[in-house]
Amino acid sequence: MHHQNGDETSYVRLSARFKRAIFDLRFRGVRQSEIAIQAGFHPTAVSKLLHDAVPVRAGDPRVVRLGAALGIPAEECFEQIDRGEIEPVRDGPSATIGAA
Repeated sequence: MHHQNGDETSYVRLSARFKRAIFDLRFRGVRQSEIAIQAGFHPTAVSKLLHDAVPVRAGDPRVVRLGAALGIPAEECFEQIDRGEIEPVRDGPSATIGAA
């Protein structure tokens, strides 16, 4: 959820545009698993990203690849947040994702 950039730490989350693009597709009948497979992910990966089950860092290649499949430029996949908005990240076996 944070990215070390020199002495400055920036905290990011998935942008509203990124999440909205996925929800819009789902509303139109596209299954979330189809979205994941198109981007080269295991079907549960999209859900874990959307529900903050895994940490996201600025420039995260998983998000960038999924954003590209949705037609969203990398710089528009993330939004910066204040440190006070950060919620604890769940860890454990269910918190890891990777490409299929």
